[in-house]
Amino acid sequence: MKANVPIVEIAERYLKVKRRGKNFVALCPFHSERTPSFTMNPRTNKYRCFGCGIYGSQIDLYAHFNELSFVDAAKLLAKEYAIVQQNETVQEKNERAFKNELANAVHQKKHELFLELIWILDNLKMVRRSVKNMSQVEALEQYYHLEVILEYLLDLLTNGELNEEELLDLVIYIHNLIEKGRRSCY
Repeated sequence: MKANVPIVEIAERYLKVKRRGKNFVALCPFHSERTPSFTMNPRTNKYRCFGCGIYGSQIDLYAHFNELSFVDAAKLLAKEYAIVQQNETVQEKNERAFKNELANAVHQKKHELFLELIWILDNLKMVRRSVKNMSQVEALEQYYHLEVILEYLLDLLTNGELNEEELLDLVIYIHNLIEKGRRSCY
């Protein structure tokens, strides 16, 4: 908003403003003086008095002259200059909060599943290395397929190529797969 409200235009309503180089000057409204030391920069929309040291923006200046709070001055200037304020509705805030909460929950679950998959894969590899005879190899053949699947899922989980919806689906799938495996072990 500050860029859309020229400070010189605001100051000219209350002060006799003169151009001095790139800036504009006037007698300071905050203290009495004979030589203008109140300087306004139209590029930054800021003012500074080199006599008393006060400084601020065009909103501060408008608030001073109209005896308003900064917020009230900003609202009036926004209305006067037809600046549309971007106010979120309660529903939009709730939706944004829900999306953030969901994203955080998915991220947390993704991290937990990542650690669990790593643990399962390490255990599968350790079991495979400890095989001593052929009957154990045949019994472990099903685990080898599981290992390949889990490595693929781990890769999908960590490569960052999935959008939020796909990631959520994958997290749910992996969670269900691990839970199913746990139930079959007990």
